[in-house]
Amino acid sequence: MFAALHCRHRIAPMNAPPAASNPPPLSSINERDIDLMILIALHGSAAFRAALVKKLSGMAIAEFIGAWLEVHTEEGETDLLLEVRTEGGERLAIVIQVKIDPSFRWRQSERCRSRGKMGRGHWDRFLTCLCAPKRYASLCVRVGDWDHVLFLEDAAEELASHDEPFAAFLAAALRQSADEYERDGHIAELKANAFWMRYVDLCQHEFPDLRMTRLRSITSSNGPRLKFLVNMLPAGARLEHRASNGHVDLTLQNRDARALAENLGDALPNDLRIYSARRSAVVRADVPRLVATEPFDAQVDAVRASLEAVRRLAEFGPSSAGEWGTTPS
Repeated sequence: MFAALHCRHRIAPMNAPPAASNPPPLSSINERDIDLMILIALHGSAAFRAALVKKLSGMAIAEFIGAWLEVHTEEGETDLLLEVRTEGGERLAIVIQVKIDPSFRWRQSERCRSRGKMGRGHWDRFLTCLCAPKRYASLCVRVGDWDHVLFLEDAAEELASHDEPFAAFLAAALRQSADEYERDGHIAELKANAFWMRYVDLCQHEFPDLRMTRLRSITSSNGPRLKFLVNMLPAGARLEHRASNGHVDLTLQNRDARALAENLGDALPNDLRIYSARRSAVVRADVPRLVATEPFDAQVDAVRASLEAVRRLAEFGPSSAGEWGTTPS
């Protein structure tokens, strides 16, 4: 059939790269590529499938029920869902989240767990699994509540040990993806994302009254403007922690800074200052500067001090609404 195909234009022969260059299997790899590769491995290699289930659950497979890509539920989308019946007769589901993109996702492990809970009645038990490069997982897994972590490097090694025709290619592609995340260009982003994930978790557990705005995607080591109590402060007010600059700012739109300082008078605490910024007045508290590429544990006291400053400004705002010339919204 291929011999019957013709081309109107001459095509120059493609020169194969020298063997010494050892080019990677793919020019680039994204998360969906990894999803598809693991799905192929789960369907095409009974040995890989058995090894994965044994590693994650400690059980042997009696029946392979299925593996699916992009399973949609009310709790969102699951990257991969594997379902088997174990030798003990248990119907087991494994909810797999593949992660090689350094962007931040809010409470991703909890969402995976919620999706697993929705299947109760269909399966007897479920496990959640983060599949990621070792470097990524070492930075981020402490924040989540995953039952298991599958390193891409381990998946590649397992595939390479089997004889299926596609196994060598998939193993090389998975190694390529893991190797890319050893490069310095990604590590700063991963460290920063892990740091802000820890920050969010601490705020949620220790300062729930601050109603921190959800973070969706963070790829900068400088970090986002962390926002609090949106729509709960007086009209025109904005409360933010500018962590990389070492400030907590209460910004009052269309307010004159000098007039505000005069109105507040002695009501302004000594450790707060008022600035003028773009036709707005800013009440600022200086806090320790956070460095998102450095370990979180070494800065946890600075994080708490910053969130205490956010709380103080949040309480100061409504109590001083009269001096602002505003009323709470």
